[in-house]
Amino acid sequence: MKVLLVLLCILSLLNGEGVQTERKVACLEGFRPLKLHSDGQWKVLHFNWHTQSAPRDCSDDTVSKICRKAFADVAFGLKGESVDIHYTKVHRTSDRVRPTTKWKNGALEFQEYTCQDYVRSQELVSQNGSWSDRILATKHSSCLTEDDWMRIIIEKCGEFPSEHEFGGSCGKAGLHLEAVFLCNRTLEDTKRTFLAIMENVLSNYTEKIASLMENEIYRLKVQKKEDRYYRLLQKKGESAKRIGMITALEEEFDHNQFWTDEDSFLFTSKMTAELNAKHRLLQRGFKRASMIFKIVSNLIYGKEVDEKVIKHFTGLFAEPYILEFIADDAMTGVFPELKEELHDYWVHEICMKNTPMLQKELLNGEERPLTYIELLQMYVNIVDGKELGLEAKKPSGTDAL
Repeated sequence: MKVLLVLLCILSLLNGEGVQTERKVACLEGFRPLKLHSDGQWKVLHFNWHTQSAPRDCSDDTVSKICRKAFADVAFGLKGESVDIHYTKVHRTSDRVRPTTKWKNGALEFQEYTCQDYVRSQELVSQNGSWSDRILATKHSSCLTEDDWMRIIIEKCGEFPSEHEFGGSCGKAGLHLEAVFLCNRTLEDTKRTFLAIMENVLSNYTEKIASLMENEIYRLKVQKKEDRYYRLLQKKGESAKRIGMITALEEEFDHNQFWTDEDSFLFTSKMTAELNAKHRLLQRGFKRASMIFKIVSNLIYGKEVDEKVIKHFTGLFAEPYILEFIADDAMTGVFPELKEELHDYWVHEICMKNTPMLQKELLNGEERPLTYIELLQMYVNIVDGKELGLEAKKPSGTDAL
């Protein structure tokens, strides 16, 4: 009995989470590709193939696409043995792709492939005014020759790069899935320019609502609280928000193609991914400032803060959730090295610089945003005149927008 228990333990370890299942796919012309799951079962790999990149055969290029869809961090597939799959477990593709294999005893003979590791190219260090970028082929793209990659690099750089490397080998000499390059030409990036404009829009909006709240706190030192003043404060806050958005839209140029390149279905750029993610974080920062305004407005007029607002605030901006927001972004999944940079951007460029009425020195020098409870306590102190000397502070100017 003891021997049996030991064997069962060994088997459980071998089949457990600590042991990585071989990354295998199976292909047969005319049928949906299959993926080998951790339970040892072959299952149809379901996803929406683009009409131009749908698998029509089992060529090296097609198998590479299947592998990249089925698993992360793989580049191509090595051909293995054939495997018989019962017809009840497979799906035929559209009629335009006709199967060439006949049914045999209710089973079909699929070709098995083992997906191989994706080997990235080395990073190139920018210096003396140069800039770098990494371009990756998406799962919809074919492996490209080095000449094809050079054409893409020259188009992005505007001239021949000072340095370049290829990565993501597709198993054959000269075929790759990524390229990294250094460019000496001056970077003219409208996306980065627009990001700076949006940062200024958020900063101006934060300053405006801070001024509105400070003036309102001062006003109530000499006037009694009335609901009409509360409603007026809310309207001014909404006006400030609309003005900020109008300013942003006026500077946005052609929004339809602004944050993605024309060939973004087939290729993705690290630089574009970074700016896209920062723009999304800025949008969340704008919402954060807007919600803080609503919360503090309620505190000023002694109104209870809506529980839904509290849950919404903590759900959107608490540290664990913002980390998940960054980590789960499709772009940072492709460029994991961006995760730390984006988190720093959220903490230092958005939260610390755009928390109304709270200067950076009030954040105790911590390398994290204040929690909701910490923010609430500080704003309670401000409203009560215990912070910033607001009991003696005069309005900074007119309330007119």
